[in-house]
Amino acid sequence: MEGEWEDINFDVMPYKETGTFILKSPDEASQLLDDHIVMTQSMSFSPFKKAYEARISSWENKLRMTQDVLDEWLLCQRSWLYLEPIFSSEDINRQLPVESKRYHTMERLWITIMKNANENRK
Repeated sequence: MEGEWEDINFDVMPYKETGTFILKSPDEASQLLDDHIVMTQSMSFSPFKKAYEARISSWENKLRMTQDVLDEWLLCQRSWLYLEPIFSSEDINRQLPVESKRYHTMERLWITIMKNANENRK
């Protein structure tokens, strides 16, 4: 199973003229995650698992953590994609200065994270 992850790269693409990137739908990685979680769970029910129990448990934890991170990442991205055009408006920024400041603070962090994702796609 571990070897199958060697060829998985996340597709990150530039988003409009924002200077940042977005994660393209990670269908292949999501499918592989689901498949490997099911396989790992079935291994954990095997009567012959004793010799591999620690390794199976460790791998399942890594897969679940990866799935949780990917789900949260996509949720954050959806929120950012929704808010970006709203707070790109100077009129909104003037009307909602506190919210605008909070958004722009979050956006700087988002841009940094996505720049790192673009540079490290594995």
